[in-house]
Amino acid sequence: MKELIAREFLFFFIAVLVAIPMSMLFLYLMDLQPAGNELSPEEEVLEMEFLIIGAVLGFLGVYLARLTVLAVKTIVPSED
Repeated sequence: MKELIAREFLFFFIAVLVAIPMSMLFLYLMDLQPAGNELSPEEEVLEMEFLIIGAVLGFLGVYLARLTVLAVKTIVPSED
C-alpha cells in the first residue's frame, strides 16, 4: 500500500512539472498580442488566466495518459 501511495505521489509531481511547460506552450499557441506597446491590466489578467487554464489542461492530459497506460497494462496480459 505504501508503494502505491508513493508511486501516485511521484506521478502527481511529475504531472505538475510537465504541466508548467505545457501551459507556456498553450499560451504561446494562443498568440496573444498587446493592443499597444505594453500589456494593459486586463490583458495581464487574461494572460494569467490562459496560463492557469493551460496548466490545468496539461496536468489533466498527463494524468489521463498515465491512467490510460495503467488501464492497458491491466487489461493486456503480460508474458511473464
